[in-house]
Order: sequence, then structure tokens, then C-alpha cells
Amino acid sequence: MKLTRRGLLALPIAPYAFAQQPPANPALVLFIGNSLTFYNNMPDMVNELTSAAPGVRPVAASMLARPALRLEDHWKHELTLQVMKKVPWTHVVLQEGSGMMLNAADRTERYARLFDAEIRKIGARTVVFQPWHSKEQGGGEQWLLEAYGKLAQRLGAVLAPVGRAWQIARQQGRAQLFDADQHHPAPVGSYLTACVFYSLVTGQRAPAAMRPGLSSASVADARAAAWQAVTELK
Repeated sequence: MKLTRRGLLALPIAPYAFAQQPPANPALVLFIGNSLTFYNNMPDMVNELTSAAPGVRPVAASMLARPALRLEDHWKHELTLQVMKKVPWTHVVLQEGSGMMLNAADRTERYARLFDAEIRKIGARTVVFQPWHSKEQGGGEQWLLEAYGKLAQRLGAVLAPVGRAWQIARQQGRAQLFDADQHHPAPVGSYLTACVFYSLVTGQRAPAAMRPGLSSASVADARAAAWQAVTELK
């Protein structure tokens, strides 16, 4: 991960995320977001899941992110659109700023639509990142999940049910998903999020890819919660 000249955090731009020659028909995923995306280098966790699952459609994830950025900020940031047009992405993930759906849903939808139009032009699929509900957010957890679901429907986009997966995992009660600030993800929260995107893109349950600091029980719970949330969409 590096800091670009314009201050955006970025993973190597796919398909160069592959160490060798890109395999046939890889999924090239670009995350556009903020700290909810880049905490614990979540997109790279998606790449690690790919490495642990030979024989499944490979995923190469990259990101453009910076603390507190909204979709509106990304739209006005020349580098974001440049990167979108640089690579034949298959999926572009839109992750909105915290609280925007509650306080400025119209602005969220406006810029999501602008991005969606450009994403369609490059032949990729728009993916709406449904976030988790944290303590400082109003509106209630179910309201937030449904609001993002309806946004994806109106756009004709794919919903990434991250918030729903977090809800399932919290009901299990075994993993501490939040960082100390009770807003950003702890490593297991980011791992759970990565499992959602892996399963959404490949159509397969995430493999049991272990990471330092995560217990086998946490990994199992994350894989199960992610798979349940993704399969509920069908």
C-alpha cells in the first residue's frame, strides 16, 4: 500500500496485483472509499483469500481511499476517475462516508449515480458497500441496512451485504469486530468484510485463510457469517 501524490491510499493497480502473469478471467475489483475500506488493508485480505483458494476464479483487489472521504470527494478527485479508466475492472465498489446515508442520502445517491454511469461505460459492475452500524450512527441498524439495499436496487447495482454479515456475526457474539473507537473495524472485522467481497465476486464460500492474531474460531465465524449474508441475497 502506498500514498499517492494526491494523498489517496492505494494498493497496486490490478492486474499488476498478480505476482505473475494474470490468470484467465480474473475478477479485477477496485474499492473506492475511506477508512472503513483501508483499515487493516482489507482489500489485500481479499487477495490473500484468492491465494488460499486455487481453482476458484481469482480476484485482484485494489483501492483508492483516504480518511473521511465521501463519494462526492472521490468524484471531484481527478485521480479516482483516471484509475477507473486505466484498467478493465470487472467490479467497482462504492463505499460512502459514515453518516451520509442518514444525513444526506440525496447526495449519496447523486454521486453514486454519477459513478454508476461511468462504471457502466467501462463495462464493470457497480457494487454498493453496505456498511455496519456503529454506536454513533442514528437511524437504527435495520434502517441503515435497508437504506443501502434500496439504493443498490434503484441503481441496478450489486449489494455487498457487509452490514448484514456484521449483524450476523454480532449475534453470534464470539468476535470483537470493532476497533477501540467502536467505529472502525478490528482485524477480524476487516477479515469478515473481505470474506463478504470474496464470496460475492466468486460465488464461493471464503477459504479458511488464517491471519496472524486471528483465532481459528474467529476465522470460522467470519466465513460463515459472510456466506450467510451473501446467500441471503439470492
